[in-house]
Amino acid sequence: MPGGPPGIEQTDQSGGGSGGSIIQVKGKLLEQMKGEITATYQGMPIKDVIQSFAMQSGLNFIVSPNVSAMVTASFKNASMQDAFLAILSTHGIYYLEQGNIIKILNLSEYKSELQKTYLVTKTYDASIIDLKNFVTVIKPLLTPGVGQVSVDAQSSKIMVVDVPDNFDRIDALFKEVSSLPLMVIIETKMVQVDLEDKDEIGIKWQALNLGDAVNLNFMFSPDAGVGSGENMNISASKTFDDSHISVDALISALAHNYKIKLVSQPQVLALNRGKAVIHIGSKVPYIKSIVKSAQTADLTSQIEFLDVGIKLEVEPTITPTGEVKLSIIGEMSSYQNIAITSSENAPKKITTEINCNAIAKNGQTLILGGLIRTEETSDVNAVPILGEIPILRFLFSHSVDTVIRSELVIFLTPHIIDIGAGNTGLQFVSPEVLKHAGLTNISEMK
Repeated sequence: MPGGPPGIEQTDQSGGGSGGSIIQVKGKLLEQMKGEITATYQGMPIKDVIQSFAMQSGLNFIVSPNVSAMVTASFKNASMQDAFLAILSTHGIYYLEQGNIIKILNLSEYKSELQKTYLVTKTYDASIIDLKNFVTVIKPLLTPGVGQVSVDAQSSKIMVVDVPDNFDRIDALFKEVSSLPLMVIIETKMVQVDLEDKDEIGIKWQALNLGDAVNLNFMFSPDAGVGSGENMNISASKTFDDSHISVDALISALAHNYKIKLVSQPQVLALNRGKAVIHIGSKVPYIKSIVKSAQTADLTSQIEFLDVGIKLEVEPTITPTGEVKLSIIGEMSSYQNIAITSSENAPKKITTEINCNAIAKNGQTLILGGLIRTEETSDVNAVPILGEIPILRFLFSHSVDTVIRSELVIFLTPHIIDIGAGNTGLQFVSPEVLKHAGLTNISEMK
């Protein structure tokens, strides 16, 4: 039986007749080799050198018959243990403890003895982590030449073989990467605001009667134009700082100045550094291609779908300080069927898009604006009965063309949550908790 659990001497042993490279496992027995040594060895056989260390230290040694080397070294007032290890490492020789005996071995014997005496196997449940990435991360921690890792992808198990003392580091790494990640609930409210002729550049936020207590931080100039056209790419957002004023109150302030409509208020859950997608609208089918079979001459149409309506993509990243960095793409789109051949039509997508990056505090509301849409409608006003008579209707009716401009405003509020083991439901995380959550390391590992 071994004389106690081994440690790891972080020094490569190489060279000599054995060749190869491996980490020397350091046992408890060698710690008894104390004191200093003054000696000169000139071409002395390794067995005689070990015998001199045995006599001075009082320890028991057995030298394998397969170990041979001629030692040339000189020590003066050197640590006996350091001198002993220096001689072994210089000649590619290893030692292992068995009971109260230190065995001197070559590389192949050392590895064989390790596997029989010291190495243990431990299995990890890796069902919630990326197996390939974990294997890549863990390999540098394994004892070189000894530690092994294997993966059972079917059962999501990882088997690690190594010396016992090395599992402290391996366990710590596995605990860190296998912890359930922090997540972000993204609350949204989407409000359509009808604009008046005076609102050439959209909603005049600074003109709203919000009171002195409400702080709106603009990430763009509120007086800057947002452009026009069928396909627009805009970056415009604001943060709503005051936690005492609800988003509903801000929407009510909008309602006092504009005609508004609550389009939707979805909530979506996203992993830290993951992506959440909200789509409110429809999928318009269209024929992408037509393939003719060479055997039967049958025609097969490949159908694809075009997303139109309101689409919001958000990718949250939790910062070490407990804030949420948001990468946001907001899109408002419609379509028109246009002729591409004499018999086929295809949808033409008309898009207004917001693309921005912002940082919000946990629970802080971000306001996205600039998604302006222009619709042209044509209504017929007619005198009752007379306006319906085919010959007379042109005299007693007329068409009215109307241009309606509206802006879609998106209120977006991220909440950091923890779904770790032991929680029965979603738990909001306060900034104070985040400060003590080791978030910097979590961010680096995800």
